[in-house]
Amino acid sequence: MPHYNETKSFARLRQEIDEIKKLKEQRDQGLNDKTDEQIFQDVLGKDTHGYLRAYGPNKSITQHFKVKPPRLDLSQELIEVKKKVDQLIEEARKDAENAITEAKKAKKEVEAIKNDVD
Repeated sequence: MPHYNETKSFARLRQEIDEIKKLKEQRDQGLNDKTDEQIFQDVLGKDTHGYLRAYGPNKSITQHFKVKPPRLDLSQELIEVKKKVDQLIEEARKDAENAITEAKKAKKEVEAIKNDVD
């Protein structure tokens, strides 16, 4: 008789744990930028009916994370938006530096032409 942890075999549970560890190691090496929740969701699937997979029917998302489920989704989206905004700010900063450099060059050229005319 095989050993089971409720409806999931221990072999399957071990495989899922190994996959979670592998994804976390990849994140630590910089190969992905997933949060713990995203890794958990990728391996075990999206939670349904307000309950957390692998935590049993008595543990709700609200009890575990201290927030309601829609806020979890929003917080993940917020993290992604912040990353995009940071990238856009960095690009704008580089563009502004380039524009300043070009303006300084143009000013020097104008001053050189003005000196030649005088």
